[in-house]
Amino acid sequence: MTVHATITRAERYRRERRLAEAALGEYGLAGSALRLLKYSSTALFRVDAGERLIMRLHPPERHPAPVIRSELDWLATLRRQTDLLAPEPIAAPDGRLLVEIHLPELDETRWAALFRWLPGRHKPRSLTCADAGRLGAYLGRLHRFAEQYRPPADFVRWEFDWGEFAGKMLERPRWPAWLAKPDHALMHAAIDRVRGAMGELGQRSDAWGLIHADTNLTNFLFQREAVALIDFEVCCYGYYLFDVTRTLLEFEMYGERATALAAAFHRGYRSVRALPELDHPYMVAFRIMNVVDVIVWILNWDERMPLATGPRRVAAAVEQLRQLAAPISTRNR
Repeated sequence: MTVHATITRAERYRRERRLAEAALGEYGLAGSALRLLKYSSTALFRVDAGERLIMRLHPPERHPAPVIRSELDWLATLRRQTDLLAPEPIAAPDGRLLVEIHLPELDETRWAALFRWLPGRHKPRSLTCADAGRLGAYLGRLHRFAEQYRPPADFVRWEFDWGEFAGKMLERPRWPAWLAKPDHALMHAAIDRVRGAMGELGQRSDAWGLIHADTNLTNFLFQREAVALIDFEVCCYGYYLFDVTRTLLEFEMYGERATALAAAFHRGYRSVRALPELDHPYMVAFRIMNVVDVIVWILNWDERMPLATGPRRVAAAVEQLRQLAAPISTRNR
């Protein structure tokens, strides 16, 4: 059941902690130390139980159980059949990778998943070209494996196809007053460009498959010469170029170094798997798709998000879109 809006943030944290404590009992880890790391649509806890672990709690309305189980199956397959560093799910004593927790006194239910801790560090400002090359090679290997992966019959993940992408934008009941009408036209024109690229690529196996769908730099961890990728919660069927261009866009925060980082990433990916040139129309189209996706995400922030920053972040993203989509007509619709 959804936590009522009248409950304070502190009370929400206490509820999530009690649910996490109950989940630890299901995993045979009752009494282990818990530390809340993140709370948004899901809650993420660090668990110290002899070894360091991560527990994630899902409200049932977030994702149905079969969808979460499929994510866990995908991660278990990656760990079992590749040497890619990714979160490793841990089963409960009875073999379940996903545990249902219900506390009648709180009238709350959660799905709990437990993972081994992945060591490493983020490099938000200290990324080198060698690092960027490792990121590219990692994504190339992930996509190469996904291309030949044959999921079980009960595997369920959503599809980030044309209907899902366009629906997010076109079905909005209204636009915020601070978003200028010319920007609406710009985004609709951008959507048309994405539709063209998707239509040309289709869903052939070298273009479409299981993707991470959130390849921001904050989801990569560096371990000396190795790279790990975390947070597969929104993994889905989609275009491999969506993953690639999401990371490429992240390099823009590095200013003058962005071009060199992008080139290193491109070389790393192409050492494993084919990839169009950085200025290819498909690459531009999927960069545009990523920017539009970020804009829609900001516009759909819920009450837990800092809404005051929305206009500023959307303005920055729209300017980024304008630069990417320079040839696109911004005619009124």
